[in-house]
Amino acid sequence: MVNRGRDGQLTFSTKQTRLTFTSKYKLDKGEIFTLFEMDFFNLNGAYPEIRHAYGEINGFGVGMYWSNFMEIEAFPNLLDYWGPSAMVFSRPIQIRYKIPLKNDKNRVVISLEQQTPDLNYENTDYQKWFISPNLVASYRRDFNQSFVKAAMVLHPITYESSTDEKYNKMGWGINVASNLYTKDNSHFSTQITFSDGSSSYYSDLGGSGYDGYFDPSSGNLTTFQAFAFMAFYNHWFSKDLSASIGWAYLDLLNTSNNDYQVYDNSNYGSVNCIYYPWKTVKIGIEFIYGDLNYTTGVRGKNSRIQSSFMFKF
Repeated sequence: MVNRGRDGQLTFSTKQTRLTFTSKYKLDKGEIFTLFEMDFFNLNGAYPEIRHAYGEINGFGVGMYWSNFMEIEAFPNLLDYWGPSAMVFSRPIQIRYKIPLKNDKNRVVISLEQQTPDLNYENTDYQKWFISPNLVASYRRDFNQSFVKAAMVLHPITYESSTDEKYNKMGWGINVASNLYTKDNSHFSTQITFSDGSSSYYSDLGGSGYDGYFDPSSGNLTTFQAFAFMAFYNHWFSKDLSASIGWAYLDLLNTSNNDYQVYDNSNYGSVNCIYYPWKTVKIGIEFIYGDLNYTTGVRGKNSRIQSSFMFKF
């Protein structure tokens, strides 16, 4: 949410600190990969939270990990922890399988993911249920350093009325993400997404009840459609110095029939400069601008300058 206040504030934080434990074991045929990671980016930063708890053996994986619907390599080179508002960003508990292919530049992954329906059922007797996992299928094609990935999600939404009757509706989404490198190792990160009833996958919409809403008079569930686009360019001036600039846009499309305050659209823009004096250290400064519009006419905009010092050990 964008703060509409005019007063600024200064904040010091170590919330982005992460602890990562990873391992790889070679087998006669294939390998075992494990990942456990925590950070301190909770409400007060006083205790760690789990980011990943995942294991994979020969393409079969289970645990909490990046959603198959997103592509973490398309995340821009930013200092901002959350990143662009339009980014598809989720770490669900899941079961996934990477289908073995003869050409290792092609990658097909199927996953079942826990993504509880994110509904607004204010002023109704309805409640949501998690019964069926999401089904996600993705295809990625690598071109040296560059890649293009397309993914589709089917998001079953189950809800129950006051008379214990259960109803179902199918949400879905399509996401295309890419990193396109130039000869000087600079690159463009892009993503375009359209969804209906699957808004919980977006960085800026998850947890706010934007998969769908109930009409109190009829009890019908209307799913939200969403469109998102982002494009960022990261340029390397030398092996020690880079700069990034980009913009993202997120729009919740069918919101005109709502009588409560709901997200309409947002813009996110950033520019930064990052210096890498050693392989394990980076120092950067970043300017971020954001604006947010609600269907009720409430509008907000804000800007921030962030400076970060990061050490790997």
